[in-house]
Amino acid sequence: MGIWQFVFLILAGMAAGFVGYSVGLASLVSFPATLAVGVPPVMSSATNTAGNVGVTIGGCLGARPELRARRQLAIIYACLGLAGGVIGAILLLKLPAKLFEYSVPPFIAISALLILIRPKKGAEPARDGEAPGVPAKRDPGRNPLLLAALSLLSVYSGYFGAGAGTATLAVLSVGKVGPYAQINALKTIGSGCGNISATIVFMATGMIHWPAMIALFIGSTIGSRLAPAVVRRVPEGVMRTIACVAGLVLSVYLGIRYYG
Repeated sequence: MGIWQFVFLILAGMAAGFVGYSVGLASLVSFPATLAVGVPPVMSSATNTAGNVGVTIGGCLGARPELRARRQLAIIYACLGLAGGVIGAILLLKLPAKLFEYSVPPFIAISALLILIRPKKGAEPARDGEAPGVPAKRDPGRNPLLLAALSLLSVYSGYFGAGAGTATLAVLSVGKVGPYAQINALKTIGSGCGNISATIVFMATGMIHWPAMIALFIGSTIGSRLAPAVVRRVPEGVMRTIACVAGLVLSVYLGIRYYG
């Protein structure tokens, strides 16, 4: 890999980090970027997963207030992500990628539209054990169906990854776990831990293109570190609309790629 390709991937990683934290679509930028510099598709998927670990690190550093408020949920979601990422990575190594390709575009499109579902107006930011405006014992963040959905998404994140952040945002939004800034932080640590455990598997099996991964990691860490401050200041409705539109764009892009 040449120096300019390395620099290109750092810049792509910065954009991916910002977009990945803000709306859960790092792959919209980073996956095509790795393909553009000549990384083979399956290796590109693994490298993309590893490089976007930087989104988790930078995003969690920037979202400490939101994660402190929901510390217990953050730990639960992180554990689900770690377990699911390992399973998904093993599936990527054992199963043909075509298995999910044709179902991914509509899956992402539906997830993007679900992000528009919002908690009730006037709700205060939730803290551990409570949802906006409801007693602690009814915290929807621990709903068994929601936890099951997050577990499956963690497996998907390790297997394929594209749109996993969007789908996780959608699940947390439909479950009315909290305001956008909080569910975005929880999405970051849950999906991110899936990326981390999947990365360990990919490293052990030699599936990572190291120069591309290092460049993406540097860029995504920087981009995601800056993103939480922006998310806090942009109106929630605007962020949800941006996330929805970005998800639909990724759905169209993958639809053209897989159906064309």
